[in-house]
Amino acid sequence: MTTLGGRAAPPPPPNGPALIWVQHVMGVGHLNRAAALARGLAAAGRPVVLVTGGRPVPHLTRADPALPLRVARLPPLAAADLAFSGLVDAAGAPVTDATWADRRARLETLAAEVRPALLMLEMYPFGRRPFDAEVRALIAAVRAARPKARVVCSVRDILVRKDRPEKTERMLAAANDLLDLILVHGDPALLPFSATFPLADRLRPPVVHTGYVVEPPPDTDGDTDGAGEVLVSVGGGAMGRPLLEAAILARPLCDPALGGARPWRVLVGGALGDEARHDLAAPAAPGVVVEPARADFRALLGRARLSVSQAGYNTVAETLAARTPALLVPWGEGTESEQRDRAAAMARLGVAQVLGVQAPAPAALATAIDSALTGLPNPIPPAPVSLLGVARSVDCLVGSFRAHSPA
Repeated sequence: MTTLGGRAAPPPPPNGPALIWVQHVMGVGHLNRAAALARGLAAAGRPVVLVTGGRPVPHLTRADPALPLRVARLPPLAAADLAFSGLVDAAGAPVTDATWADRRARLETLAAEVRPALLMLEMYPFGRRPFDAEVRALIAAVRAARPKARVVCSVRDILVRKDRPEKTERMLAAANDLLDLILVHGDPALLPFSATFPLADRLRPPVVHTGYVVEPPPDTDGDTDGAGEVLVSVGGGAMGRPLLEAAILARPLCDPALGGARPWRVLVGGALGDEARHDLAAPAAPGVVVEPARADFRALLGRARLSVSQAGYNTVAETLAARTPALLVPWGEGTESEQRDRAAAMARLGVAQVLGVQAPAPAALATAIDSALTGLPNPIPPAPVSLLGVARSVDCLVGSFRAHSPA
């Protein structure tokens, strides 16, 4: 765990609850990461309230009576489309002033009730600009309830590169004005935060690279379900449909001794819905199972011969932990650079191959899968990056904070 520019992290906040604000608008990666950190804090004995403002994802916010953790839900908002052209409510209608006011009132009530010693903001201010007024009101309410509350940003390793410098300057100003600590859930050995936030050396709060947030692999008790498969997944979001469509038709085009010799499992993210899953399954080639995204994904990933996925944060971190060879097909064109940057970094480590077309033709995908099966070691070697992001984040937030390098 390292701090940018050698700055030491501040001491832990006083004893008291933690409040975590997370807003997913398309995929579920942000919620997945925030929920893992919430469970880590709760397991360390700190009462936690996880407040989520996106569409419900029950398996990520499951209750655990053994932990002092509860989930509070705001009226859900989501991206209107894949271009992030705006926000819509649960009914798909544009967000109204009344909805914003309702969410703000609920957050202010929650802050007064919980009186958190620690407020953790997922991504903001390095993203989630449409929620700026909401987050600032929440910070004010928390500090009114407990003036010495610590405000921390929890942010993934890679930001979307900005096309206008003033956007980066605005992030810098908000971070310096509002935050006490910035936890970057990545490792400079893969990519430092400064690679996609060029003003990192001007940040006043300490910036800590925690390593990747990934929970321990599950104990599968000798279960062989999915062993040796080509596992195709796109997380929980809707942006992976082109990859799923290509994968469903690609198996017969693979070398019969390589990709064509193995069973394939294609997992359809929940945001696509049952109708889309049935439409995708209809043309599935023999040997290809099409089913909804599964709560035991990490167990399937650990038993797979090859993972085929986009390059979202959580899937990449889980693939590194499982040491499963991977073919990455990053989502995003134009300014949507995050997944392309992460995929390129994985390729440089030699633990993944990359197909740089987000909507590949089935034949191109088949060729890439055969290449990955022959060109990547199985299992991949342990990556020279830290996967201890949960434990190290908790140490920063409520522990002694021992500054040391990722291992």
